[in-house]
Amino acid sequence: MEADSKKPLFVYNGECRFCRMWVEYSEKVTCGKVQYQPLQQVADKYENISRDEFEKSVKLIMPQGKVYSGAYATFKTLAYNPRRRLLLWLYEHIPGFGYLSEFVYKFVSVNRNFAYWFTRLFIGKRLEPSSYKFVQWFFFRSLALVYLFAILSFGIQMKGLIGVEGILPAQQFFDAVFLEIGTQAYLILPSLFWISASNVFLDFVFLIGLISSVLLLIGFFQRTNLIILFIVYLSLVSAGQLFMSYQWDVFLLEVGFLAILLSFTSSVIWLFRLLVFKFVILSGIGKFFGGDVTWQNLTALSYHYETQPLPMPLSWYAHQLPLWFHEISTMLIFVSQVIVPFFIFAPRRIRIFAGYVFIVLEVLILLTGNYNYFNLLTIAAIIFLFDDRAILFIRYVLPQATRNYIQRKKEKILPIFGRIIIGIISFVLIFVGVFQIVEKSTGSMPQSARSVSKIIAPLHISNSYGLFTHMTTSRPEIIIEGSNDGEEWFAYEFKYKPGILNRTLPIVAPHQPRLDWQMWFAALAGNYQNAPWILNFATRLLEGSKPVLSLLEENPFPERPPTFIRAILYNYTFTSKEKRSNDGQIWERELLGLYLPAVSLQQQ
Repeated sequence: MEADSKKPLFVYNGECRFCRMWVEYSEKVTCGKVQYQPLQQVADKYENISRDEFEKSVKLIMPQGKVYSGAYATFKTLAYNPRRRLLLWLYEHIPGFGYLSEFVYKFVSVNRNFAYWFTRLFIGKRLEPSSYKFVQWFFFRSLALVYLFAILSFGIQMKGLIGVEGILPAQQFFDAVFLEIGTQAYLILPSLFWISASNVFLDFVFLIGLISSVLLLIGFFQRTNLIILFIVYLSLVSAGQLFMSYQWDVFLLEVGFLAILLSFTSSVIWLFRLLVFKFVILSGIGKFFGGDVTWQNLTALSYHYETQPLPMPLSWYAHQLPLWFHEISTMLIFVSQVIVPFFIFAPRRIRIFAGYVFIVLEVLILLTGNYNYFNLLTIAAIIFLFDDRAILFIRYVLPQATRNYIQRKKEKILPIFGRIIIGIISFVLIFVGVFQIVEKSTGSMPQSARSVSKIIAPLHISNSYGLFTHMTTSRPEIIIEGSNDGEEWFAYEFKYKPGILNRTLPIVAPHQPRLDWQMWFAALAGNYQNAPWILNFATRLLEGSKPVLSLLEENPFPERPPTFIRAILYNYTFTSKEKRSNDGQIWERELLGLYLPAVSLQQQ
């Protein structure tokens, strides 16, 4: 084929299998903007370039006659695709990147046979430009479901938790914060509920969130609904106080913010991969270096299934497994959370392997514990370790019309101003995220990173994580009791947390009963002085607050509220196989003492 003098010409060694493989890939990426020919056909036509030079490295010959070689030629060629310009920019603007690139290029050119087999093994026989259309479709629908579950779950509990008659009324909270710090409170606690925290407005925001999540699920007004959902959930987190203080709440905000950026440009996929790396490695570092004895001696999982906040049916069976199984499982967790995260930055097949490892871990967590929408959310983020070729199964379950729609959809290239804004935001998130990992590893963070982190902290768009870095080895449980005479006491039964000894362990996810969860933390605090919100809870029971009582399974005082409320602390343990087979009892308990002395409204 004759060379087109109006197009750049990329010259490569046609006898090199590695070169042919990557040229085939490059032709697909540059979409006809560059012509490709082997040196065996064109080398003799260029008297100013010796054959030795052609054989030493690839050449990009511009129509004006300028010649580029090696890594620089490769990056300039790929840059003819607007979405492949990052490497060229780094080469031309970042000190040392060009030198390192040429060093790597020379190493590969000397070891082309090794590079060929390495590529076949870890990337594939045929190189294809990565497509993420189906990956993004799956992600946005998964995120819509997560938002729907999260908002619906909190919304049906909201009035009992933060409503006017709730345990921690949002209006009182916002008033107290404003009284303490003034107008700065609007920045520290960004929330729609500064407008109003009445029950009517709580319901209004809740309804907006539900509608937006459904619209996002069916694909209407995607970017608009992503922004609305982020604002709604941020408002709920700010107003929810300790009931919305969990790691999955801020993780949802961080993922949700990246989803907004993704609606502008698919280059944000790299930020999702960095987020998955940060999320997993921080949990691994916390366990490995956190000083917890149970993780160090590999016994952590022998406690976990019994002492986690809300065990589910399989938790009891998992707890009965032998110690050696728990020890091996703990070792595998260390591998998956300390070593495997680095595979995210490896070639395609290794990265995909890491994705499968993380998904398997999430599924095992989902099967043995009630962690609301958290596992689905994590899997939704992990999906960006894959590409469309790796998730072909999704195509088979979608209608043909949907598949055609996804394939036809084209991404618009952002104008330069938009790329600059996305670039600045990305730099800030990467900068803060890196030093969050450094802080977890070393215990310190540079002041510059701490300052930037403090500025963006109210938005929860870059967070530090660490799940179960300190394992609880016992299970204290609070039993709330009421009485009219101070002599005869009746227990309030919760919907999901342990109480009655023979009640079946519940399956709760994707719902999160936040009062039940918070009772687990309150029990670990040891007494009500360390969990003062318990007094608010007791007061609402004494008042007979209907929204609060709706959070409970059973009210032993249906006609009128009791005169006294107290709380007793027990230690709960799973029964043995023999005891459960004999009488069906799942829990055993031992009295630890008084958690909250009897209180009445007259004492408040």
